[in-house]
Amino acid sequence: ANECPGSRIAVYLRIRPPPPASDAEERLVLDVDADETHVTFVPPDGGRSAAAARDYDDEERAEGGGGGAAGVAASFYGPFVFKRVFVESATQQDVYESCARPLVERTLAGFNATLFAYGQTASGKTYTMTGDYGGESGLAERPCRGVVPRALEDVVAFAQARNAEGVEEVTVA
Repeated sequence: ANECPGSRIAVYLRIRPPPPASDAEERLVLDVDADETHVTFVPPDGGRSAAAARDYDDEERAEGGGGGAAGVAASFYGPFVFKRVFVESATQQDVYESCARPLVERTLAGFNATLFAYGQTASGKTYTMTGDYGGESGLAERPCRGVVPRALEDVVAFAQARNAEGVEEVTVA
C-alpha cells in the first residue's frame, strides 16, 4: 500500500540522475514499474546476488528453517511501494502538481497540511523545494523553480482572486 493505513500520509520518491561513475558496473540500478509506484533495486552484478539470496532463503524455508539473513538481504532490493515515483526525467512542474498543489489547495480551504522533504545529503531536496535560479531574475518564467515558489504563486493568486471578489484581507499564518 502506498499510504499509511488510517492516515493521510503519502510517500513519494524522486530519483535524481546518478553522479558520473568511473565504472558503470559499480552503480546500483533502480527499476521503476510502468505505473511509477514500485521501485526495485538491481545490484551492480545484475541481480545475481539478490536472486541467490532469494534462492537460498527459499531452500532454507523448504528445509524447515525460517530463512534468515539471506531473506533480509533479498528483501533489501524491493519492491518498495510509493504513492508515486518521479523518474529522472520528471520536471519540477510534475512534482508540484502531484505532491504539493493538492496540499496548497487544502490549506487554502482551511485545512492543515505538511510537505516534508527527507533524504541523504546532496540527494536533491533543496533543488526540489526551492529550485535553481542561476542568479537570474524573472523567477515566475523559470521552469526550474521548486515547490516553495510555486506554492507561493498559488497563494498570491488565491489572495488576488479573493480581492477581486471584494475580500479586502487574506490572512496567512
